[in-house]
Amino acid sequence: MILFQTRTLDRGEILQLILAIQGFVERAWGDPIKVSHGGVSNVSNEKQFRWWEIAPRDVLRTLEEQERVEQFRIGDYDFFISNLDESERIHICHESDVHFEVGDTLSDLIRGILAQNKLD
Repeated sequence: MILFQTRTLDRGEILQLILAIQGFVERAWGDPIKVSHGGVSNVSNEKQFRWWEIAPRDVLRTLEEQERVEQFRIGDYDFFISNLDESERIHICHESDVHFEVGDTLSDLIRGILAQNKLD
């Protein structure tokens, strides 16, 4: 498993990154994937560290929807994206960076996108 993270990103950069990697995530992890809030006091208890399944192409929509229906803000609260067995994970951190715990193939693709977009 490869662990790395981005520099501090603003909301727009986080959304740009998710949009850029969603196709790679879908090919690597399949459909559906899992998402969850973590340690966010303003988010309803039933979503705290409880995973729900969505299609990879719905991650952006889900993040934006959570901002509308919960007191959740991208980059201010933790949000996790994972494969179904939770062995690989992307963590949109409350410190406005993104952490990756992914396998070799996905790691190489994501590092290329980070470098290309100057997000590393």
